[in-house]
Amino acid sequence: MTAAPIYVAVAADDLNGKWRESALAADPQRQPNPIVFETNVNGATLEKAQARAAELERSGYGVVRVGRVVFDDEPAFTPPGATQ
Repeated sequence: MTAAPIYVAVAADDLNGKWRESALAADPQRQPNPIVFETNVNGATLEKAQARAAELERSGYGVVRVGRVVFDDEPAFTPPGATQ
């Protein structure tokens, strides 16, 4: 595994544009289903993730954010509910 940070694009819902509209028409109670888009780990730079996020926003996913992957064996990892 690479020691370099891994950045990914994250959207609030796994459906975009007409697919989301269709799903909401079929089930008005449908809740958003957040998704982390797959990426090749080698070269998953901040710049590439920002470009991918912008591309996904243009394609109708709404706001897409960039996240950094932190593995549970990294010193920067804080378990959910833990205090710092």
